Amino acid sequence: MGSVTIKDVAKAARVSIQTVSRVINNKKELTQETRGRVLQVIDQMGYRPNTLARSLVSQRSHTIGVTIPDIVNPFFAEIVLGIQEKAQELGYIALQISTTENLDQERQILNRLEENQVSGVISISSRLPEDELVSLFKRQDAVVMINRSIAHSDCGEITTDNISGIQMGVSHLLNTHRHTIAHICGPSHSWNGRERLDGYKQALSAAGLPIEESLMLAYPPEVNETSHQPYGHVMGAIDIGEIQTRQLFQARPDVDAIICFNDLLAIGAIRACQTLGIDVPRQVSIVGFDNILMGQLITPPLTTLSISKYGMGAKAAEMVIQKAEAGVPLEKMTMQYELVVRGSTQS
Repeated sequence: MGSVTIKDVAKAARVSIQTVSRVINNKKELTQETRGRVLQVIDQMGYRPNTLARSLVSQRSHTIGVTIPDIVNPFFAEIVLGIQEKAQELGYIALQISTTENLDQERQILNRLEENQVSGVISISSRLPEDELVSLFKRQDAVVMINRSIAHSDCGEITTDNISGIQMGVSHLLNTHRHTIAHICGPSHSWNGRERLDGYKQALSAAGLPIEESLMLAYPPEVNETSHQPYGHVMGAIDIGEIQTRQLFQARPDVDAIICFNDLLAIGAIRACQTLGIDVPRQVSIVGFDNILMGQLITPPLTTLSISKYGMGAKAAEMVIQKAEAGVPLEKMTMQYELVVRGSTQS
């Protein structure tokens, strides 16, 4: 009965189309008698597969919705792997959707996840404003944010200590006798990006070094979005790192170190130095963030700040499912970075 429509269900259940929609979306402003009658008709008429009808009765779909800014970025891919494997272990399916760094698309996806009765949502590095996220997440029973924190939110959170992480990287550069340290920033709408920029400024101030605008290079998303190369967003980020590093040395040839928002930008910075004839690390040291595999394969291998990406994903999935299954309170936890020193800062 694949041709059965919501109108057919409403007619058979003797309710309005809006009431059927409210039942499907698990809205609470309905009597149990009405809800039960509509669900019975849905099951009988096959408006949805029987498995979904049963999930509506139990109010569980055994599916987790996962939103990520960029599905081809290796950092996010490792988080998603942790989510998928933990969810499967616990009898759930993780449905991941890339927002492609587009705010309108992220809004649409979060609304669609609500409509499709997911058991919970894991939001990775959301770019939406706080008030909008709070409003969207209130409609879900279980939400965990990764790489994002909102004050006074009921959501679970798995964040990283960006401030101490970048301070660790700057301290390493200072300890290796680097004094003019530039920062290639993350996107301005990235919570991690803002945190790391703040940490960079704090580290320089603590060391008695001036905070100079010419040493802080913005991340221009239009370069990323217009890239037409394979794996456009990854290559776009590497391209941005290369472009910004070239511009940096035109304005500040005295720079002897660069710490980047992520490893992809840092790889671009190394590539720029190689084409400019600047020796890494003898003349310039470079530090990244995230410890993706690609950073170990370049020459010289990249010094980076490392975090357990798989562990973040697995923990987020566990939190969401425990909340959906048993009402276990959602946690707010912060993970610490570890400095991994490789050839880009050490001869």
